[in-house]
Amino acid sequence: MVDALVQTFSAVIEGVRERIESTGPADAVTQDLLISLAGDLEKQSWMFQAEDRS
Repeated sequence: MVDALVQTFSAVIEGVRERIESTGPADAVTQDLLISLAGDLEKQSWMFQAEDRS
């Protein structure tokens, strides 16, 4: 189950990173929000990965 969550997080993070690239030139505020979201998602993903290893 944890592996499935980590894979889902990875897919979502990848999508957010793509949006960061595409919104940068047109909307810096949205890009900043997406960067923050990506960071939060990466943190959650890391926590699940750390739990899976213990």
